[in-house]
Amino acid sequence: MASRIGEHLGGPARFEQLPVDVLPDEDLKAMFRWFVDTDAYQADLARTRTVDPDVLDFAGWLAQRG
Repeated sequence: MASRIGEHLGGPARFEQLPVDVLPDEDLKAMFRWFVDTDAYQADLARTRTVDPDVLDFAGWLAQRG
């Protein structure tokens, strides 16, 4: 995502992972741990397109933002 954003903005971008413990709230920490630790939470763009053929991938979404 960082490289796509950099391409879109015409400059460098980097991803820096931070520990969950920097979040100020236990609910936020639990939510982000769930995103990372749950194997079932994976996007299936091909399957999504069977429901909505016009759905955008990240690059397409960025392109619409101008």
